[in-house]
Amino acid sequence: MRRRIVSLYLILAVIVSSIVGFVTFRYSSQTYINEVENALKHEVVLMTRIVQEENSKGPNRITDEFLRGLTKLLEDRDAGSKSPAKSRRITIIDETGKVIADSVAHSSTMENHLQRPEVRAALQGKIGMDIRKSATTGTSFLYLACYSPETKDIIRVAASVEYIDEIRDTILFYTIVAIFVGLVISSLIAIALSGYVTRPIARLVKKYGALGGAEDVK
Repeated sequence: MRRRIVSLYLILAVIVSSIVGFVTFRYSSQTYINEVENALKHEVVLMTRIVQEENSKGPNRITDEFLRGLTKLLEDRDAGSKSPAKSRRITIIDETGKVIADSVAHSSTMENHLQRPEVRAALQGKIGMDIRKSATTGTSFLYLACYSPETKDIIRVAASVEYIDEIRDTILFYTIVAIFVGLVISSLIAIALSGYVTRPIARLVKKYGALGGAEDVK
């Protein structure tokens, strides 16, 4: 009976620790994504205004080099901050899906972006958002895009979400450690409690077992 109590207590401890670890894992990842998304929403509005101002000065002013300069300014600004979005990418796309300029790749070699989820949503008047691995760079990005009626372009800002993998690995490590420590502590508690519970029963069994044996002798 004592062994059964200890086993049940350990199983319960493993289940509870696993549930807590899983919930923490999911919550932390989603919280990080939400923080990146909120940061990009502010930046896409800023980029839209900058693009509008540059286009008002003359044609063909938005180039790959221009966007690289903007990206560097954003990254330098956040270098010493707690902003969740460290690595940036800015892309300007026209209504047909053609890439006009990009801060990372050469826009002239990039494929049409009309079927990208965030681009399609932006063309519908929404703020488009998607998380995926870039076909151009191979890096996982969170993309946020909006349509500018003034310039008739789509301004897309992206931030690397590679940090999510690091966060997940860290959480997974500490979850395993917590489960192990919990098992050790639970084992000690279970052994102590099982002894406390079974000791009175053992005394009764011993007492009445002895009385039964005495009656048999008579």
